[in-house]
Amino acid sequence: MSRTIVLAVSALSVSTPLQAAPIALEPSSKWNLSYDKEACRLVRIFGEGENQVATQFVRYVPGPGFDMYVSGKSLDPQGKQFEYRFAPGDEPGEASNLLYGQNDEGMTTWQFSTGLVPHAEYKALEMEKPEDRKAAILRESERAPTITSFEISKGVSQPVALQTGPLSKPLEAMGACMDDLMRSWGFDPQVQRNLISSPEPKSGPGRWVTPRDYPAGALRKNLSGSVRVRLDIDEAGEVTDCTIQQAFSDPAFRLSVCNLIKKRGRFRPAINAGGDPVKSFWGTSFVFITSGS
Repeated sequence: MSRTIVLAVSALSVSTPLQAAPIALEPSSKWNLSYDKEACRLVRIFGEGENQVATQFVRYVPGPGFDMYVSGKSLDPQGKQFEYRFAPGDEPGEASNLLYGQNDEGMTTWQFSTGLVPHAEYKALEMEKPEDRKAAILRESERAPTITSFEISKGVSQPVALQTGPLSKPLEAMGACMDDLMRSWGFDPQVQRNLISSPEPKSGPGRWVTPRDYPAGALRKNLSGSVRVRLDIDEAGEVTDCTIQQAFSDPAFRLSVCNLIKKRGRFRPAINAGGDPVKSFWGTSFVFITSGS
């Protein structure tokens, strides 16, 4: 199960102009599935030239949902509200856990958490509950074959509609990749899918890493950052390992997070289909945002 803890909040400090209509961008590459050590990545390029947009769907732990990264010269921030949707069947909504910056090629890269469950439906789900998570997984599988495009409608200099086509096969490939990753981590995918309950924090993760833990050097430099971790939890609910799956910005962020989690994090163990505690894993990300970002 994956969650995100935001340690501070900041809005984009620019004016809100009128938005242009989205331009439709056809695929200029095939889907490419990358098996990383800690993630499964679906990568595809849309459009050409100045309008080219690179897209990644990234899953760090089994679904529902995934992180999304979109990069392009035409995606410079514009306005205070970034909105997107998977079409058809959803209305534009705000992105969760939004970060943006420049990549090595000078293109704006946006990072946010998303999924195929429509915005309004997702807000009604309590993702802490296993039954709601299963409902979200089912809803994603229902929507995947009907998707025609991914649209960014607000917050960028040139709104775009990426013509993805149906997403069933790409997401099925990502699911197979996640099963392989779980095996490499030492977990049986079938056991994990059939858990009665996943590991449950005994206290809010926002208490493990707090704004007071913002790395001093990064704060002086006005740097934002994010750190995603996977925690291995044993049958007694103890954190046996903390693995950095992904980190952005200053190395100080990743250096502090795992030490703080091991010191402060406490769990109730996962329960298998037979009612017994078993080892499992738990994923989360910590987003550090300064007021000056």
